[in-house]
Formats: sequence, C-alpha cells, structure tokens
Amino acid sequence: MLPRSIIAIGASSFFGRVDPEGGGFIGRLKTWHESNHRKNRVYNLGISSETSTDLLKRLTSECTPRKPDLIILGASSNDARRTGSKEAPCETPIGQYAENLLELIGQAMSFCPVLVMIGHPIDEKRTNPVQGTSKYFSRDDLEIYFDVARKICSENNVLCLDIYTEFINDEFMQGLWEDGLHPNAFGHRKIFESLKDYLIAHFDVK
Repeated sequence: MLPRSIIAIGASSFFGRVDPEGGGFIGRLKTWHESNHRKNRVYNLGISSETSTDLLKRLTSECTPRKPDLIILGASSNDARRTGSKEAPCETPIGQYAENLLELIGQAMSFCPVLVMIGHPIDEKRTNPVQGTSKYFSRDDLEIYFDVARKICSENNVLCLDIYTEFINDEFMQGLWEDGLHPNAFGHRKIFESLKDYLIAHFDVK
C-alpha cells in the first residue's frame, strides 16, 4: 500500500518552478495520490536555491507536525553550484555534502522510510552561467555529487530513484526550460511518471 502521507523536501525543481499549470512533478504526484483516497496527502516542501545545509535546518521542524509515512528527499544540485566563475568553489564542499546527506537521511528515517531522488540532467551549454545570473552548473560537478549520493544510499540500504541516469540522453534536453537548469512541463511530466512507477513498484500498489 502506498504511504498515506508523503513529504517531498528539496529545492526549486521540487517546488515546481516554471510549471505553473502542473505544479511540477511533486504537484502532479499530489494530484494523482490525493485523488486515489481522501486520506492521502502530499506536502510539497520545495524551496528554490536550497542546498543540503539549508535542508538540514528545517527537515525536522517540517516533518514533526506532519507525521509522514514517506519522505522524498532531493539530492540537491545546488550543492554543486559555483558562483561568480567556473573556477569558484562549489557551494558545498564534497565532504560536507556527504556528511549533510547522511545526517538528512538519519533525521528522515527517524520519522519513516526515505526515498532519495537524484536530480535530472542539465544542458550545460546554457548553465555556464545560467542566463541573467552569476551561477554556474556543470555535468562534471553534478556527477561527482550524485555519485556520492548513490554510494551513500547503497551503503545504507536507502531507496534511491536516479533520475539523472534515467534521463541522461538527448531526448530529455527538450524537457528543460530555457535556462537549461529547470524542467519545463514536459520534463516534469516525465519525472512524475518515473516517480509514480517507482512508488508503485516498491510499495506494491495495484
């Protein structure tokens, strides 16, 4: 049976930026899940630009009053963000990121099972820098951080949905908004379908 109460906590892609009609892949999950039973709930706790450090500051306080049965945790791309130049340090040092993710998983598992979602690919032709900003994102950086997330999930028997690996192909590039960083409506639909299928497969929902 699919968990009744689901918390999704992450950054702007969780929030559903640039998909106002569908509310992003979490908004689509909410519509689908809550339509299946009157007691089902999905809480979208995505906030733009947040890193693993930011998530640590609020995970427990967000989860305590909502009593989740499942927490979907975003392995944030923002930790790999460089600001000012391509040579600037990443927002979160890789060692700190690993410590943060382990702590986030530990806090989440004190409430309920946790599913870590590894983020979607980007079009780095448009993210160096992201238009109108001084923020830089590269696939090389993302892959280093996402490898750490995969390893942590594997070593700790944590559920992991690897969106990056699933969609690292040319077709998904049409699923990105004009900034090359965030999914558009098409991209959010594809991610939602993958998430829905994963939940059904792992929680034996018919």
